[in-house]
Amino acid sequence: MEDLQLKFNQYLRGKFDDLEELYASKFVLAVSGGVDSMVMLDLFKKEFDPDNLVVAHLDHMIREDSKGDLEVIKRYCIQNQIKFVNESIDVKKFPGNIEANARQIRYNFLEKVRRDYSCNWIVTAHHIDDQAETIFMSTMKGAFVSGMSGIDFMDLDRKLIRPMLFASKSDLQNYSKVRGISFVLDSTNDDLSYDRNFLRKDIFPRLDERFSGFAERISEMGYFYRELEEYLLERVDKWAEGYCVLKDYGWEIEVKDFKSLPGFMRFMVLQKLTMQRKDLKMSRANFADIDDMIERSQSGKMKKVGDFNVYIFEKKLLISRMDLEELSEWYWNKCIQEFKSEVDNIKDSLVSFEDGMKVMVEYGPKHGSKEVPLKDFLKQQNVAWFFRKGVPVLLNESGLVEKCWVL
Repeated sequence: MEDLQLKFNQYLRGKFDDLEELYASKFVLAVSGGVDSMVMLDLFKKEFDPDNLVVAHLDHMIREDSKGDLEVIKRYCIQNQIKFVNESIDVKKFPGNIEANARQIRYNFLEKVRRDYSCNWIVTAHHIDDQAETIFMSTMKGAFVSGMSGIDFMDLDRKLIRPMLFASKSDLQNYSKVRGISFVLDSTNDDLSYDRNFLRKDIFPRLDERFSGFAERISEMGYFYRELEEYLLERVDKWAEGYCVLKDYGWEIEVKDFKSLPGFMRFMVLQKLTMQRKDLKMSRANFADIDDMIERSQSGKMKKVGDFNVYIFEKKLLISRMDLEELSEWYWNKCIQEFKSEVDNIKDSLVSFEDGMKVMVEYGPKHGSKEVPLKDFLKQQNVAWFFRKGVPVLLNESGLVEKCWVL
């Protein structure tokens, strides 16, 4: 099974331009004690200076027999003179999804070890089958191109690499058997209530039985979709630069320009402008709601997307972190500042829109007047509905609009 070592070396070297820098790097190896991470540890031990390796193990305290994992890893590290760090955190004590919590706690622990030991990279043992599971699950959840690209070799933000993405689960199992690598079996991997276990234990074996090499082909799709995503993101950036106008209060887009885009581009533009973190993007459901409002020309509607609000006003789309009250306050202050010479002496006489408010307005050649809802009057002044509470209005004693100030 030396071929696996050779493939590992070639794969890893192919991902770094500066090989001198690669071999001078220090690595935190995330080792659970399972076959995947124990094989990864063995491959790193044979390729790199052991002094540049730190093995990190976190016990999530989910299984009663989890202490056995620690003994297997500790024994290997002592025999091979590799630094070893471990910690135990009971993830069951944290509210919410146990899988998500365990993942976040694990990465927090690994990052702490990386900093404590001044390491360059955190290393995980994700392999081809993990990649296929990720892409398959994303497909089932209605992911778009970014979700279909799966997991990448490198995550610069987290100083993380995944150098086992070239190998299949069976490759790792065969290597451990031939090399006599000790590992532990995690009993929770047999719990089919977890989505990944359901795919891994029930669905994928059946698919591979009928479509041999299924996982490898799914994994290869990830590389294709990653390139496609990069290409589309370039197009999105170029379009946004030309058609998305950044104001003090958010992004404005002409609806007609936005509607001229194909649906997947509209989704990517909205996702780009509302993205907060890589793992917190606009969902397909959010997009469907917004796209439906646009198609129906539902002016006066708003959709919440994370920390953002997406507003529609006839010919424009506004994407803003401000809520209605903040937008109104911004507009009022801007008007007071913009028309300072006109309103300085009458500030106390100015009113602003309230729900149901009616005013008298002049109309016709004989300057007659009639009562109308103030919102209709402001609409005629081309004031967006999300700004109308911020428009300063001057009324006379009869409730007649003498003047309003519109930006």
